[in-house]
Amino acid sequence: MVPTTRSMSVINKEIIDHFDKLIEPLVTISSLKELLKELKDGIISSLELKIQEQDEKIRSLEDKIATQSGSFELRLKEQNDKIRSLEGKIVTQGVVIDQLQIAADNNESYSRRSCLRINNIPCDNNEDDIVLNKKIENCYKEMNVIYDASQIDRVHRIGRKYRKNGVNYQQIIIKFKSWKARELLYRSRPRRNTDGK
Repeated sequence: MVPTTRSMSVINKEIIDHFDKLIEPLVTISSLKELLKELKDGIISSLELKIQEQDEKIRSLEDKIATQSGSFELRLKEQNDKIRSLEGKIVTQGVVIDQLQIAADNNESYSRRSCLRINNIPCDNNEDDIVLNKKIENCYKEMNVIYDASQIDRVHRIGRKYRKNGVNYQQIIIKFKSWKARELLYRSRPRRNTDGK
């Protein structure tokens, strides 16, 4: 059978359609490549824009941090200066407290409760602690009291010197370690008669 023109044109059309169908995927791959390229370029430019925005934000934050850092350093310096000032005050107050404690100790060391003043014991020139302690021991013997050196904390001369019948005198103060030891000597002292004898 010989093909007719009409049938040829249908065949041609079928071939062209078939050929178009074969070529269509190739066109689609090409257009996909272009589309992908456009997408890639769009994504890259979008990312570059975002990166630039983030860089600007980072620079802005760095500037703020630098400004705040300077502010913090200034505050820290001020606080350190205040601390040094307070430390100086503490040292000064410590010295004052030490002086007050010494004054309190001095007052306490000569309080009436634990101390006793003795009069009318001659004062020798260049009298040392050994001689003075010996004189106190003699006082104990004269008053018939047992002398116990371990009960005495300190003994020394105090007050102004005075002269009586050509002999130099100065009071002696004894600081006892306990009130009981003080009372033992105090109660044994010689007393004046109330009737004038």
